[in-house]
Amino acid sequence: MSDIFTDLFGSRGMSSSFVDTVQHLQIREADQAADHAKSQAGQAMERSLEAEMNVERLRLVTQAMWEFLKERTEISDADLEAKIEEIDLRDGRKDGKMSLSVAICGKCGRKTGVRAHCRCIYCGVKLERRHVVDR
Repeated sequence: MSDIFTDLFGSRGMSSSFVDTVQHLQIREADQAADHAKSQAGQAMERSLEAEMNVERLRLVTQAMWEFLKERTEISDADLEAKIEEIDLRDGRKDGKMSLSVAICGKCGRKTGVRAHCRCIYCGVKLERRHVVDR
């Protein structure tokens, strides 16, 4: 901002107290921007840690469920691995992810992503889930 005033009035036309005031305002604005960025970074870190804790909890629950199931049935680790691969390949890609479930709306006949929406985005009718883990 002081460069604009220098361009307009020349360095001789401004008092040093005016220049000091402009510089203090610029410093204050920079400090506020830095504080805001620091706050946002802290919030992002907090969300990241929370997500990591949720993933670890899900891993623990999944392992416990698997061990219960394996103890009470004749399903083996190899059976589980084969099922995981089968589900992974349903979308034609082995990428370690479940594909987005696509449903054809019973009312309007249009395709809608079930995981993204619990209702048809076109007509609003409730969609049936393809997988238990779909929302």
